[in-house]
Amino acid sequence: MVFALAACGGDTEPAPSGDGAADPGVSEQQPSDTPDDAAPPADSDEWPDNEFTSLLPEFPFTVTSYSEDTFDDGTTMRVNFAGATFDELKAYETALSEGGFNVNMRGNLEDNGDDYFLTVDNEEGWTVEINYGVNIDSGQMYITKP
Repeated sequence: MVFALAACGGDTEPAPSGDGAADPGVSEQQPSDTPDDAAPPADSDEWPDNEFTSLLPEFPFTVTSYSEDTFDDGTTMRVNFAGATFDELKAYETALSEGGFNVNMRGNLEDNGDDYFLTVDNEEGWTVEINYGVNIDSGQMYITKP
């Protein structure tokens, strides 16, 4: 009987039910302690600042989401983007070349409504592949580390 009374006793009263007060036995979720300048999470619509993007020139297009995936041949970051024209894609290709990437394969570079495709790599073995459908205003960039 002493144990039963000890278990039920206490100095605090429980919150009345139905008044919206939190159950004292359940902790409420607190706001994230992540600083505002931290890298955005995967599937964000912001250009990430990480080891993949640190080698690339400034990205002028609208990022719709991104994610990192691990494959047998390494780790790849996929960036989905929109808002590009052929002229802007060609200018980004030039910026990649000037940044030390060698063009391995080009797709259609003329503004005739077809898809744009580009693959480049650098001496360290990083590869960047860009696929973009101008008609659908949607594309992907794959950045693969060695």
